[in-house]
Amino acid sequence: MNNYRINYIFLVLITLAFSSAFSYSNTGGFKIGANVSSLPGGEEGDQSSIRGINCGIFYNYQFCRFFSIQPEIYFTSKGKEDIILSLGAHNNQPTVIYYMEMPILAKFTFLDHGSLKYNVFGGPYVSRFITGVTSIPYDQITGEEEELKLRGKVQDYDYGLTFGLQLDIMVIDFRRWMVSVDIRRTIGLKNIDTELTYPWLKDRRNSTNSAMVSLGYRF
Repeated sequence: MNNYRINYIFLVLITLAFSSAFSYSNTGGFKIGANVSSLPGGEEGDQSSIRGINCGIFYNYQFCRFFSIQPEIYFTSKGKEDIILSLGAHNNQPTVIYYMEMPILAKFTFLDHGSLKYNVFGGPYVSRFITGVTSIPYDQITGEEEELKLRGKVQDYDYGLTFGLQLDIMVIDFRRWMVSVDIRRTIGLKNIDTELTYPWLKDRRNSTNSAMVSLGYRF
């Protein structure tokens, strides 16, 4: 899929997400949270996950009591941390990639107690690369590092699947204000590398992978 088509899809998704002229019984809001992510694949060596953030907005299209579609747009960070042993010491070298991510989620309410709603959701997402940096060592003796910009070294777009659980808690009934607690997993389906730094690892996909927890406020 070329960048022109992905740009077009991204624009269509944004338009659909926040055009509510023909919607019924809908709510919108914003959310903020934290995530833990990793990049399976890539070069050999010990790796660990890295902590990040996410924040953005969403709109919920309620089709019936138990089913809705929820498009979202949020800023998030993903990446990994390489653990390198140098002269008997461990050096942690993080790679952080910032994305604007947009999932389109199908949400099913499986328990509704009035003021509490339990939901499961899932759907595809598309991410647009914003910026990113990785730390690389330039002095093996002192362990000093320099930051390398990742623009041009990772793909401009990523895509994958999102699924998780959401608890809605009613705050003010007559205005439909509520808070939500969201736990989800995102799995990237694309190799994000643009250049093959390690040819002998060409069969290993370097794709994004993250677990997220966020607190939302809808009205």
